[in-house]
Amino acid sequence: MSVRKAFLRAQLAILVGTGVLGGGGALLLHMSGVAALLEGPFIKEEGVAPALLNSLLFIALLLGGALLMLLLAKLRLTFLKLVGSAALSMASFLVGEVYAYAIRLQPLAADALSVTLAAATLYLTLMRPSNPASALLQVAVGSLLGPILASMAAPTSLLLMLLAAALYDVYAVHRGPLKHLLKEVLKTQGPADAGTGPSPLAPLTVNFGGVAIGMGDVILYSSMGALALLSPRLDFLRFAIVLLSMLIGVHATLKLLEKRRYVAALPIPLSLSLATYLSYNLLSAWLGA
Repeated sequence: MSVRKAFLRAQLAILVGTGVLGGGGALLLHMSGVAALLEGPFIKEEGVAPALLNSLLFIALLLGGALLMLLLAKLRLTFLKLVGSAALSMASFLVGEVYAYAIRLQPLAADALSVTLAAATLYLTLMRPSNPASALLQVAVGSLLGPILASMAAPTSLLLMLLAAALYDVYAVHRGPLKHLLKEVLKTQGPADAGTGPSPLAPLTVNFGGVAIGMGDVILYSSMGALALLSPRLDFLRFAIVLLSMLIGVHATLKLLEKRRYVAALPIPLSLSLATYLSYNLLSAWLGA
């Protein structure tokens, strides 16, 4: 697959995942009341102090996860793949349970759906990482995880968490643990192998031919979409405009990959979408909308 086709597929997947699944998932959780029931490690109260504490905790979790991945990669890359597949499989089970509850599916049917989704994720990511079905399933799971994450924190907290993640990503990819992780795993690829086959970081990345996007990036793109759709009130126009700005940022990021082997995927899309989100809300308040 040519690099241009891989870029187009990556952008299309993000558009569909964030727009249809992320937005639809956020709306379903909101309308069903499940969003109010979801709890996580974050303080759910609104306010500046909780937002700052949540942002610090979020960065600590991201850093801890990156250090764990680096340790596993240094021990043996197979360990990283196994742990990544197991983690994604558990995330798929969570997605199945949460959304099955949101649509009021019977418990036995919900469990059957969740187990099937988890098993399919484990099989595809371990045994068929190059299969397009694996990439589609990863995008679906990541896009549906985004609204779940968004439901675990107040809007101000989520906004600061996304901003903090974008800033952290610059450090992590170019100076921090992700830089060392990428160097470690790229040792497994010779120059002739670059851009072919599954990414050495699969299933922690979603692969589109020669382009790989981190699962965490997909989740946070979708969380941004959920924020744009629901806060401070349900607004489909704001969601569409923010989604467009995010896709412009994704396109700009992918263009950078034409000159570099890897690049931080969060800063440009999240910066543009957060700026668009805040500008829209300020303009709406000024116009009295």
